[in-house]
Amino acid sequence: MCVDVWEIGDRIVFFFVHVRYCCSYCQRPLTDSTRLRNHLSKIHNIHVPSISRGKRRFDALSITYVNKLGYGQNQDINEEYGCPACFSHFPEISSLHSHIQEVHVKQNNEHVSDQSEEDDNTNATLVSITTDSGKSIDFSATHNIYEHHLPKLPRYCLKLLEPIVTVALPSNKRLNKKMRDEITKENRKQRELHTLQSFTNVKAFLLAALEQSIGTLPRWIWTQTNEDIANISHEYQLLQTSKFILTTFADNCTQKKQQKTNSERTYWIRHIVHIFQSFANQTGYLQFNWCESQTKQHALAEINLNNWIKPTSRFCDGLGFDWLDKERLSMEGSSGQHEEKIDHTISDTAKQISNTISTLKGFTMANMDASFETLRQVKIFGLQAIERTITLTETSYDEESTKYLYKVIRTARIPIEYEERYDWLRVFELLAYLLVELKEQVHIHETLNKEQTSISIVHQEETVRIKLGIGLDESA
Repeated sequence: MCVDVWEIGDRIVFFFVHVRYCCSYCQRPLTDSTRLRNHLSKIHNIHVPSISRGKRRFDALSITYVNKLGYGQNQDINEEYGCPACFSHFPEISSLHSHIQEVHVKQNNEHVSDQSEEDDNTNATLVSITTDSGKSIDFSATHNIYEHHLPKLPRYCLKLLEPIVTVALPSNKRLNKKMRDEITKENRKQRELHTLQSFTNVKAFLLAALEQSIGTLPRWIWTQTNEDIANISHEYQLLQTSKFILTTFADNCTQKKQQKTNSERTYWIRHIVHIFQSFANQTGYLQFNWCESQTKQHALAEINLNNWIKPTSRFCDGLGFDWLDKERLSMEGSSGQHEEKIDHTISDTAKQISNTISTLKGFTMANMDASFETLRQVKIFGLQAIERTITLTETSYDEESTKYLYKVIRTARIPIEYEERYDWLRVFELLAYLLVELKEQVHIHETLNKEQTSISIVHQEETVRIKLGIGLDESA
């Protein structure tokens, strides 16, 4: 609340003003400027800057600020609408609306996405109704349905990253039709267990194993000899992986008393680590460092070229090294088993994109004289765990530009209870895909090595060095 003081002739006139906060888009009342800013961002996708921490309204010659609405009860009190981004206030909500649009939205437009026709329709179908008690009830149309527990980035972040990397998340409305079709295709392959279908013996084993009781499962698993599968084949490797994973699963399911905790680290070690450690042990394509493993490629790839100072060290919850001892799979546990913290998910998603790009830069710097078309086939993998869902991602160079491409490939729900055991099918679809792709990466590296060492000669204009303009003076 503030008091406006006006001098008219020899008489001083005081105007008592109570500053209230209300959304100028849907007229929802909010208790303070912070809640109004959050409401504008969440409901209307309007991003305005916050008032600097520690700043407040101070008394001036013409205005005295007071805190209580009851101050000056014998005086007329004018209610005005306060701006959530500065100390301005207005008698009409329409004036507040114009002020926000003209001053703060334009000044902060680097955080505001272009409003497409689809976005306009989206905003039009977000409705807020204020009840007699002053509380607000929100309604949204079917467009607001989304997939839980996937990697996330705010729209303004997606726009900021657009010149550098295409972020192919299902929630990214800025993707072109080709990329949206690619996401739909991968989703169909996941639903059909496309990769696992090619491992016929493994799939048959899994379907039979999941029909066993918890008491008989471990013994049943290790009485399956599968003599018709050569023990050097990838199918044998995946089969052995599945045996060890399901044995640990059966062991976990026999715990007498389940611990009710949302500890990130407890869930990560108990239910995630053993899956990928068994995969690494049985296939030989990866080896892991677990829990706060430092990524060296980030420091090398993001070094300041002006002063050659390395950035701050970065650590992962899991870091997979390939058969060449190079970083290949970056892993983050973004939540515990029971509750997702959105801010943590967003932070880890950005971190995963940055880490995998840095790793890809490492392969780029090591193969300057190889063909850029071959380098496009190099894939760096990421895995992010959000509550019970794990998401496998790939980072590579875009097929149509020199930008990076980060895309979701497979998702799966981790089974905890024995009644959830059929969720293992999609987990093994994810592992089967990773196995096939790592096998292919071995051949791609062999080709890169031959090109880089001049066993296979690459035309100069087709090299990584020329295609990316590395070391060339852009002003020339």
